[in-house]
Amino acid sequence: MRCYARTVGRKKRCERQCRFFFCHDHTYKWWELLIKFGALIAIPITIVSYNNLGYWGGKASSNLEPIHTSAIFQSSDSLNFNVLITRFEDYVTQSDAECIGKSIEQSIGVIDANNESTIPIVSVYTDSILSPSNQILAKAIQEKHNADLIIYGLARNIEDCNSAEVCFRFNVNENFISRENPEFDVPISRHDAKYIVTSPVQIESGNFEINEFSLRKWISLLAELKINKKKISFFDLEKIMIDSDTLSDQELSDIYLNIGRTCKSLKQYECSIEAYSKAINLFADKPEYYNYRGLAYKNSQNFPLAINDYTKALSLNPSYHEAYYNRGAAYERSKNYQAAIEDFKRAIKLHSKDEDYFIYLGFVYDKMKEYQKAVKYYSIAININPEDTLAYGNRGTTYRDLNQKQKAIKDIETALSLDSTYSPSYNSRGIYYKNEKRYNLALKDYNKAISLSKGKHTYAYFNRGYLHFLLKNHSLALKDFDKSIELDPEDSDGYFFRGIAKLNLNNYKSAIEDFSKSLALNDSIYDNYYYRGKSFYELKKYKEAVEDFSRSIQKDTLNLNAYSSRANAYFKMQNQKEALDDFDKAIQLNPELANTYNSRGSAYLKTLNVNYAIADFKKAISLRNTHFYSYFNLFLSYCLKYWYLVIVIITVSIVFIARKFLNR
Repeated sequence: MRCYARTVGRKKRCERQCRFFFCHDHTYKWWELLIKFGALIAIPITIVSYNNLGYWGGKASSNLEPIHTSAIFQSSDSLNFNVLITRFEDYVTQSDAECIGKSIEQSIGVIDANNESTIPIVSVYTDSILSPSNQILAKAIQEKHNADLIIYGLARNIEDCNSAEVCFRFNVNENFISRENPEFDVPISRHDAKYIVTSPVQIESGNFEINEFSLRKWISLLAELKINKKKISFFDLEKIMIDSDTLSDQELSDIYLNIGRTCKSLKQYECSIEAYSKAINLFADKPEYYNYRGLAYKNSQNFPLAINDYTKALSLNPSYHEAYYNRGAAYERSKNYQAAIEDFKRAIKLHSKDEDYFIYLGFVYDKMKEYQKAVKYYSIAININPEDTLAYGNRGTTYRDLNQKQKAIKDIETALSLDSTYSPSYNSRGIYYKNEKRYNLALKDYNKAISLSKGKHTYAYFNRGYLHFLLKNHSLALKDFDKSIELDPEDSDGYFFRGIAKLNLNNYKSAIEDFSKSLALNDSIYDNYYYRGKSFYELKKYKEAVEDFSRSIQKDTLNLNAYSSRANAYFKMQNQKEALDDFDKAIQLNPELANTYNSRGSAYLKTLNVNYAIADFKKAISLRNTHFYSYFNLFLSYCLKYWYLVIVIITVSIVFIARKFLNR
């Protein structure tokens, strides 16, 4: 073949012949090709590597760990509280921020050296792990290295490590919190863009504040949570947070307020109440202190004491609109809706620019089924803040109750467009789809609501259970009602529908317990009597069944099923007269039910009122010509009516068969 190389100046192709691509004089071209090919591969790899390392264009898009390829801490380490500190990045000037991370490591080391924690605290700073660009990466790095806490962040305006502006970020391993402290609702991460002016000296001395108290005390508290302390007491936090006996009353009260807020965030309301009470003892004339303690009482479901504290706050400051709002919320939880409405209106009169006040007022009107008023106040809230997800979601739910379907779905979709992670909107849309019999879409939305709420959305579990009930998936319904009741043990509807699921699964004794519990919580759900009566009936406890069916009828004199079921129970007890009276009433309420005529016909047959029985069985067949039992009972009735013919036929048949047998 002809050589592919070019002559000097590359004006024309070489004319020599060769066995491969190049002749003897141009064999160096092989090396040239290899170099070019290698460059084509190496350049993109270099670009990607620089990009990942955070130097291409000044942005870090990934986290390479050239040194720590294996985990820094041991997995399942229950003996230590392990803190991983990564480098703090300065993307603006590319300054070295190593001193920030090392200062944090030094400060944490003081905790362990001074035995300030009951569990050893091990901290490791590494400059080889870049600051995660988002929470997902932070969590991934934390899990890889088995850290209980990862600290990372940004830095700017670094002046020879004498001072800097630091954006402090962190992620706490939620596993030990959820495992050891399932009732806690601890803030487990921060990834914002808030900068704090500080210095390595200030950090090392322990004066750097996180979550309203120092870095050291914050980490000490987290370490306490990792071990066996399921409940942090006021005295635990007092010991951690108060270092001096020479503090002024104002300094002490500020610390008590911080303790109260910390306990509240951990849902440790007794601790919170005790801390606020300490602050009140120091300054009994501060209305906001009573308001804070009222919130703690409200969160612990102690509404009377919460209302007392809000009232005290208002006596000290009659213009305290937050106290009116909070007292209204406590009245609402106490089901004193009129008092709640009055307080919300007072709060609005004092401060008409807070959409939350209008939303809660609309919510109370919703509870009172005054839907038009509810829509009015939700709409005002939306006018104040057109991006309020809750206002749109609640108004959509109210429109649904008003059967204004298009307005309902429009508001719910708007709420989801504003916040696609707002689980109540998925629950509301699921109800809409359920009402439209679009069950697959409803199930999908309920699942999404449960997922987004991390399994804490009571209504989503209840509604999904009800959907399974409609689809006759009673086992799945039972599981969802179990979870709904676990989340809200005071929900009478949850016990009622779980009882029905158990009834359908033939678990009659347990169903009776659930119906009884539902009645204890809310005796206005009279259907509990009917279904508990059915459970007694299946257990052949007919006397108890009759009592419950009678209570159901007292609550609703037009309850057809209760009359029919009580008639069947009387029939089983041989009380034919009472049974016939109830069947008559049931037929009077609905003369188009074949089963009722068949049952009354059976009662007539039992009392030998054959003609009445025949008439009822014929009526049942005319209403439903596939009703097998009516045909069979009609045959028995005719046999009983013409008993002499039956005897003749049987006698002749016996004689005929006997003669046939004897002739053999």
